[in-house]
Amino acid sequence: MMAMLVIGKTRGGCMKKFLVVVAALLVLSVAGVAAQQVVAKPTASGEDLFKPGSFSVQAGLGSAFFFGYVDVYGGADLGLGSFLLGETLPFTYGAAARISYWGWSNDVYSSYSYSDIGIAALGTVHFSWKHVFPDVAWLEKLESYVGLGLGAYIYTDTYYTTDNGFRFGFASVEGNNYYLTPNIAINFEGGYYGYGSSGRLGLLFKL
Repeated sequence: MMAMLVIGKTRGGCMKKFLVVVAALLVLSVAGVAAQQVVAKPTASGEDLFKPGSFSVQAGLGSAFFFGYVDVYGGADLGLGSFLLGETLPFTYGAAARISYWGWSNDVYSSYSYSDIGIAALGTVHFSWKHVFPDVAWLEKLESYVGLGLGAYIYTDTYYTTDNGFRFGFASVEGNNYYLTPNIAINFEGGYYGYGSSGRLGLLFKL
């Protein structure tokens, strides 16, 4: 269930559909198996890196930043509950919010500029990899997640005349957190908010 990090800013239909389908399949497959658990059982969530009751915030740079654009993001995650797969692997489900800003301008082409804001509300599933590879020391600090929900995309384009637009649709996130301390992690994430997508690198703080 290692999440995929999307590199680059894309606005093509193929990439958008691909990200939505991947996130939807992952979340639905987990939900489908969980629904087959007839009797709820306690989990080992107390040992998980992200567990019910955990609350974290994150912020960082999108991949376009490294190519000279303004590309930043932020978000928050809350753990709501947990369930078992195969009576041995604990997962934590929760809720998340994301916001991103992407901007670019060029005075050579009649002061052309473009910017967009992406906002999303998502349901998430988290998993700590130490439950699969307990003897691999560095995996004790790695946690992965996927999320699916709804997003809004607001943009301003001044190519010929100022054009303001709004789009609403599916949103998804796929990411990994590598914990440097019990409450601080490096965050690697790919996100899609109904129209645009970007790879991201930042820091997560568990409060």
